[in-house]
Amino acid sequence: MGASPREGWVQVSQGSEPTGREPGLVEGFADHLGVEIEWTVGGEEQLVTLLEEGQLDIAVGGVTDKNLWVDKVGLTRPTQRWSPGGRPRST
Repeated sequence: MGASPREGWVQVSQGSEPTGREPGLVEGFADHLGVEIEWTVGGEEQLVTLLEEGQLDIAVGGVTDKNLWVDKVGLTRPTQRWSPGGRPRST
């Protein structure tokens, strides 16, 4: 599992596993599947390369359709929209 820090989506602290909206979703999915997560923290370019090489299954980092890597990764549809103040709103 790859994580690229992005304010409001993925927080990374030295010596800790990534936290935030997207890591939380992935952790819930992993729990549902009964699998363990091994996190790799890096920049988007590094994570996309690892995805292409089959070394990662999923990467999170607040990637949008405006991102440079949009033609190399599959994006999900938003499950919830967030207001600028960080509060969820209806989709």
